[in-house]
Amino acid sequence: MNRAAVYLNRRLEGQAYADLWTREQYAVGPGGFTQLPQFVVIPQSTEDITRTLKFCWQLAEKGTQLPVVARGSGSDATGAAQTHGAAMDLSQLSGVEEYDGKQGLLRMQAGATIASCQAFLSQYDQELAVDFGNFEQNRAAATIGGAIAGNKFAYDSGAVDAIDRLEVVLSNGTTIETGYLSRRDVEQKKQLTGFEGEIYRGIDTIYEEYVDTISMLSNQALPSGLGYPGIGQLRDEKGGMDLTPLFVGSQGTLGIISEIIMRVGPKAQFSGGMAIKLAHGGAMYRAAEDVLGLEPTQAAILAGSFAYIADASGRMPADFGAVSSDDAIMVCRWDNVPERKMSKIFKRIAQLFQDFPEGMLQLIEDESDVLWCQLQSLQEFAVARDERGFVPKFFGRMAVPSLDGNDFRSRLGRIEAAQKVTLPWRYDMNSGEIYFYPVCHNEKLVDRQGMMGLLMAVSEVVQSVNGVVVASGGEGQIKAATAFKAVSDAEMALHEAIRALFDPHRILQVAAKRPVQATTIMRQIGPGGA
Repeated sequence: MNRAAVYLNRRLEGQAYADLWTREQYAVGPGGFTQLPQFVVIPQSTEDITRTLKFCWQLAEKGTQLPVVARGSGSDATGAAQTHGAAMDLSQLSGVEEYDGKQGLLRMQAGATIASCQAFLSQYDQELAVDFGNFEQNRAAATIGGAIAGNKFAYDSGAVDAIDRLEVVLSNGTTIETGYLSRRDVEQKKQLTGFEGEIYRGIDTIYEEYVDTISMLSNQALPSGLGYPGIGQLRDEKGGMDLTPLFVGSQGTLGIISEIIMRVGPKAQFSGGMAIKLAHGGAMYRAAEDVLGLEPTQAAILAGSFAYIADASGRMPADFGAVSSDDAIMVCRWDNVPERKMSKIFKRIAQLFQDFPEGMLQLIEDESDVLWCQLQSLQEFAVARDERGFVPKFFGRMAVPSLDGNDFRSRLGRIEAAQKVTLPWRYDMNSGEIYFYPVCHNEKLVDRQGMMGLLMAVSEVVQSVNGVVVASGGEGQIKAATAFKAVSDAEMALHEAIRALFDPHRILQVAAKRPVQATTIMRQIGPGGA
């Protein structure tokens, strides 16, 4: 048996497993991305995480590296949950521990599922005060710790503001608590002699050395989730500091989140929705800004043959009738809107589209949230139209500034023609985030080459219109193969400086969030699907 696993089993409440069957259960991620861990640790407490990381730190000081990757449900599509080192499964740390109704706070362990947290809060007619956006993948099993570490929230939704504080185990086993500290409290932290003191002093140094780069990241027209963009949110004008933003989207590379306190709010009440099918969808994109002026809670456009493929698969709602490959569908929903105002919204939408000829336009009012739910499910099921193929999740969570104008769409059309693929896509109107749903294969090397070539081509188109390849969700290992191509040397140096401060011995998820060759990723994608 693995000697490290034996050592840990003598010291943990939980268990370390080194048998091949268990290791194989943690080896394969969505899309077949595969790295076989040396062993698997399933902690039963924060102390187990601490003991494991202390052990790995001691090994590193003696010249032996044993990287650790924390994971929840393992649904991350970018390879951030895979490792050749130790896989740490936090799913047993699943307690929803304390609800404070007066302050509107919920405390839970990192392995608690989003579904269990929401179910617990529903008895108080409350919900987590954060927008999970399009995070539908494995929603029942997805953990709150994984959502935070992977930034699986609606893009640019201010998710950090919903987090009151985090308990984080650092790479040497030290446990810290994030949360806002006044300038005086920050100065006291800097006086600490241990690793926590080093962190706070090191943040000061990073701000001094990379002030221009941090300013650039903080003022991007479209915020990027690449690297550690939260560095620009740590300090306020009074000298106070909160480390929380650094850990959102860090994908376990700066520390392991063990406990979370989040803000909650009243449960949203559905008020109404509308779906709009428009032939020759270019006009749909021009109308998007006007529809957004009506402040929908959620709004999306399904295009790029999405509707046509869904209809051919038998998954399109019957209300839409016949669908062609040129059709686009806009679907919107509103929460907490009075009935009278909702009626005015429906009338205004009808006015916005009144000039379209009969036969080109179809408006369907939704009074029960049925259409939104149906169209959400389409993206997961209807596009998988090839029984040998699958839809890689890492083609999602990019962002573009606008769809108004043909350049972006025409470039996608050229990719489709050149690579003989179909690129259905979904555009989140509120945030600008875009998801692509190509059907790919990975049985042969040529299939994997084609898949990575397609990812690189799509990424280049997104970047060519001033979009970002990593909006939410993180780059992990797979998207790192394309996302870092547009990063300056100064920005790369900043990200590495942050990482070196928190993980000087390269213990935490060493492979993710770093530039990597596409050929390296191809070799680690095996047969199978998502």
